[in-house]
Amino acid sequence: MRTFAALIVAILLGAVEARAQTPDIQNPVWLERPNGEDFRQNYPSQAVEQSVEGRATLECLVRLDTTVDCSVIAESPASWGFGDAALAIARSFRVAPARVDGQPVEGGRIRNTIRFVLPPIEDSYEGLSPEQRAIEEAFADLDLPNWEEAPTTSSVLVATPHAAREANVQGRGILSCRVNRERRLRCRPFREMPADSGFGVAAMRLAPQFLVAQSSQQFADAHRTEPFLLPIVFGGAPEVTPVSRHHTGLEPLDIPLMRAPQDAIPPEALAARINGTASVLCNIGAGLALTCSVEAESPAGWGFGAVVLGVASSLPAPPASLGFIPGDQIRFRAEFVPE
Repeated sequence: MRTFAALIVAILLGAVEARAQTPDIQNPVWLERPNGEDFRQNYPSQAVEQSVEGRATLECLVRLDTTVDCSVIAESPASWGFGDAALAIARSFRVAPARVDGQPVEGGRIRNTIRFVLPPIEDSYEGLSPEQRAIEEAFADLDLPNWEEAPTTSSVLVATPHAAREANVQGRGILSCRVNRERRLRCRPFREMPADSGFGVAAMRLAPQFLVAQSSQQFADAHRTEPFLLPIVFGGAPEVTPVSRHHTGLEPLDIPLMRAPQDAIPPEALAARINGTASVLCNIGAGLALTCSVEAESPAGWGFGAVVLGVASSLPAPPASLGFIPGDQIRFRAEFVPE
């Protein structure tokens, strides 16, 4: 998952205006600018989940106490919260006021464009056990870029088929897309779930709203001719994020094979030193609750499946931000090796 310890930010300083009409006014001098922690705390949360980058332009009046009073004059993309985030960050601005004939005066104005740029994905697995790392890697991001423009949750709700919206049916439209030279998408329907639900057509309506970010130019170049899958999730719940970045739903999400601890091995198998494996398949239902059953165990009759089933059945529902919908599946596998 993304971390923001090394958040890349850029603040472009524009021209300074002052209300006094005298050539003796000097440009305000920056005393304190925001740091990476300011951006980490204020980066819009849904933009982080959807890997959307943005910018906001502020016009600020400089006070005598070096604080600033700012307003948003432009933000892109709209409706993602970058303007409000920039205003929050501006509270950390400290600027020396303009001077007239050597004396500080209130009223100097500065204009700043604040860019919100996501850092490269970092390896955040340090310190994890092999088993923990395997689970984290199972939920690794799909091959998707950062976006300069993307549909918001509200625009996805508008595009949701009327019948599905009335019945509160969640679904997914999967597009096969390429990137043109303007960084826009050329897509075709690939799959929809559930079938004949209209989610594929709805996803196609949203495709023109995507623009690959300049920071993902390498992705754009790689997918001029080679298509990539873009899963768009539709659902009535506001916490459902538009683009699933972790799971397409085409196959069960396979959690890598784990080794069961010694105290989890059935006593009879442990005493007889019987090695075994078991696989449990969990179906995601309403409310993303898991319903699990033993898919396979070898050798049969030693209780290996029951152990994995007990663990899987006790797990909480997966977070909606991972892009799951009812009907998706998760597979858990374990091996049992008495020592």
